[in-house]
Amino acid sequence: MKRESLILILFFLCGVFFFGFVFPKYQEYQDFKKALEEKKNIKNILEKNLETLQAIEKKSENYKETIEKISFLNNEENLIPSLFYFLQKDGNSAGVLINSINFGDISKSENGEKIKELPFEIKMSSSFGSFLSFLERLENSMVIINFEEILINKKQEGDTLDVSLRGKIFF
Repeated sequence: MKRESLILILFFLCGVFFFGFVFPKYQEYQDFKKALEEKKNIKNILEKNLETLQAIEKKSENYKETIEKISFLNNEENLIPSLFYFLQKDGNSAGVLINSINFGDISKSENGEKIKELPFEIKMSSSFGSFLSFLERLENSMVIINFEEILINKKQEGDTLDVSLRGKIFF
């Protein structure tokens, strides 16, 4: 009986050791494993979000010029220099020699309170094809332009035209 009671006491001590020391450490390990899994899931979600943001950033680079065109319309004090640069740049790209650009005073549009208009007059020299290319560039820009008068005079020498545009830019 001594042997049986010794075995029984040994099993009991093993059980106490297991449930007192090993099992709590095993529970800690399981909790740590769950927390690690949650952190990995969060990391994967953040990586996917980062990839999405990078894709959006790449797409926005395609629209950078459009964003710049829109942004200058929001700042009224930089509007006229920005429009001057925009018209000169598009004129040069189209092959048009802009002789003068005159802007009038900014006023509120008759069509609505929030819309403002800026009268302008542009005098230029160009070939007919270059003039059409310039008009196409203006049409495809983010600026709303209403031409009120277009005067075209042909110069005596060559295919050069003297063109005068008068209208309003709405913003």
